[in-house]
Amino acid sequence: MKKSEPVFHKTAVNAMCDPIALLPYGEAADHPDLLTLHAAAVVIDGQAVLLPAVRRGGKSVMTAALAARGAAVYSDDVVGVTARARAPLRALAAGIAPRLRLPLPDGISPEFAAFVAAHKGPENGQY
Repeated sequence: MKKSEPVFHKTAVNAMCDPIALLPYGEAADHPDLLTLHAAAVVIDGQAVLLPAVRRGGKSVMTAALAARGAAVYSDDVVGVTARARAPLRALAAGIAPRLRLPLPDGISPEFAAFVAAHKGPENGQY
């Protein structure tokens, strides 16, 4: 294993958020039968709804917007999926709450802005 340089984070919030990007690699190594997706997931009417997207593609904002409308947050950023013959597809939550990057998109509704304000977590200039 190659020795790496230490990582210095600007803030405690970045130190908490940055390792989330590494979770898919650990999950894939520990569970070879698990397909680890770069996606968010919510539960609507008892069904997991996957929201795949590229980095900074709006997964967290969409997850929070759906939560503001009553969906249950299942996971943000990383979702494991298992598929077995003659069995339902199953999603496995990583237990990650949405981390909204700042600034929030233009044009969000006042209701969504109020929801975000009422559910703040750790923040800095980036999240």
